Amino acid sequence: MKKFVAILVSCLICMISAVNFVACDNNVYENTQTEQNNTKQNDIDVYPQPTDEKFFTFKKYSTGSYQIMAKDKTSLPANLVLPKTYDGEPIIHISRSAFENCSSLTSIIIPDSITSIGENAFYKCSSLTSIIIPDSVIAIGEFAFASCSNMNNATFNNPYGWEVVYSNMSSNLSSTDLSNCATAARYLTKKYEFCMWRKPRALFG
Repeated sequence: MKKFVAILVSCLICMISAVNFVACDNNVYENTQTEQNNTKQNDIDVYPQPTDEKFFTFKKYSTGSYQIMAKDKTSLPANLVLPKTYDGEPIIHISRSAFENCSSLTSIIIPDSITSIGENAFYKCSSLTSIIIPDSVIAIGEFAFASCSNMNNATFNNPYGWEVVYSNMSSNLSSTDLSNCATAARYLTKKYEFCMWRKPRALFG
């Protein structure tokens, strides 16, 4: 009889343990799913709300993608967030002289759809203090940030593989230098302002 009771108690303990394990496993699964959903939501919310399209002009390429520029440089908001798309197609280029002489512009957020920034794009944006160059950008035109006299912070999301080109001569840029925000700003606005910047591996394979 004692042996039977001991076996019965052992079986009950095993059943309780199994129930607890399943409950625990379900909790872990639910927590994991919640974390994944939160991560997805955070990814969606990373890019801020773009500035109203009424402030921009869009020009369509034959490929379907667009370039962007200011519609009226005298009426732009001080803080701009460029849109990633227009009419359902990606915006890949900031036009030549797109925001030139926009002296009231203090900040601009460039989306990761942009692959190139045209020459003189932000020339003489004297109130612009900082810029972030996304990893997607592989070319920056001459004088794109020249005379941005107050810009002291330039962040390259990917500082590797850049070179500057002038008069058919090219020079590699140090990723260490471009990882320093102050140095990168000085290179863009002064030291190499007259050069075309490019990532040759991305451009030519």
